[in-house]
Amino acid sequence: MKYIVLCLFLLGLKNGNAQEKLVYADHIYKSSIHTVQLYKKGAVLSYPVLSLNSSVPLQLSFDDLSEDPGEYSYKIIHCEDDWTPSNITMSDYIDGFDYQDIQKYEYSFNTLVSYIHYSVDFPNEDLKILLSGNYLLVVFENHDEEQVVLTRRFWVVENQIVVEGTVKPSNLPVYKKTHQQVELTIKYGNLNTNGSNISQYLNVVIVPNNRWALKREHFQPTFIKDNALVYQYNDSMLFPGYNEYRYFETKSERYKSMNVNTITYRPPYYHFYLFPDQVRNFKQYTYHKDINGQYVVDVQEADNPATEADYVYVHFLLPYAVPLDDGDIYLSGAMVDWEKSETSKMKYDMTQKAYVKDLLLKQGHYNYCYTFWKNGSARPDDMLIEGSYYETTNDYWVYVYYKNPTERYTRLMAVKKLRSNLN
Repeated sequence: MKYIVLCLFLLGLKNGNAQEKLVYADHIYKSSIHTVQLYKKGAVLSYPVLSLNSSVPLQLSFDDLSEDPGEYSYKIIHCEDDWTPSNITMSDYIDGFDYQDIQKYEYSFNTLVSYIHYSVDFPNEDLKILLSGNYLLVVFENHDEEQVVLTRRFWVVENQIVVEGTVKPSNLPVYKKTHQQVELTIKYGNLNTNGSNISQYLNVVIVPNNRWALKREHFQPTFIKDNALVYQYNDSMLFPGYNEYRYFETKSERYKSMNVNTITYRPPYYHFYLFPDQVRNFKQYTYHKDINGQYVVDVQEADNPATEADYVYVHFLLPYAVPLDDGDIYLSGAMVDWEKSETSKMKYDMTQKAYVKDLLLKQGHYNYCYTFWKNGSARPDDMLIEGSYYETTNDYWVYVYYKNPTERYTRLMAVKKLRSNLN
């Protein structure tokens, strides 16, 4: 019996987190995987939104801090608007093989930390996408779909609906200096409604900076006019402006760049210590250009960041008089997949009287913020540390889904990005 238990335990350790339940979000399951990026090919800061039948593919890239190449493959799963699997078969939404191998990889060059860089473009001649909607990209290894390595969300849109909108300060005095009001007009044209109110078939989702933990949805239109749904003065479409993202650069190990206080070397890693951050919730708003929580891999003394950028430790420090007892502080941004996890959770250091965190990151330019998760809360709140200002420049991503009872899946009819330019 002890032998059987031991075998099962070792099987559970196979591939690190291979037995972790599939998460229908951006998530890494294997500890050696880093710097996962998915974007329109040639546009590293773009979001992975494809037009149906588009000739521009998405590009997935990631690093494995392992010595030997792995056998990685990928598949895609069609999802409903709530990110649950759709009730359709794979042959309904793809033309091609069920899964594809990732064959392109390169070894890192002239770096202190060795890694293997993988990349793949899709859709391609072996995999064509037939339907619009939400999709989950699943990468697994050893041709075993149970050995999941990473997941990434992406979207395929039909562009059958026109979305117009604006972002403005709130008309309500209590929110005028802190919040932003989104207003929309959705022109649905000749979309089949079966003689019913079109709004019951549509789900409008708004996601600030494509940060899905802050999404809101299921809005009711103010009125319908000339084949258009108009959303105005809707309190549920009132969002905290929060603040511009903090930033730092680690492009060079030879000199201190933006927000870097000191650089030290302890083999095999360089360590970048950022300047102590400040709580900004009572400070005056200050504009600076950011990339809304994203990051760009870059290296100063080389030509190919994908394989020549090194991995360094970045040390964050947020002075705070006493530890919070009703929740926790987390780092937030694409560098931690916007997740609430042990990777992003700050620890309180009694000696320094500060929240601290160390992250192993590839060299580049990074945006980040501090967010507070109150115990039992379903969503994060940046206001405690970052403050909230109506002038903040944000991108509001609007997704319009259509589900007719006669159809077996939810279609994505439109995706629109609205920029707040209020400062």
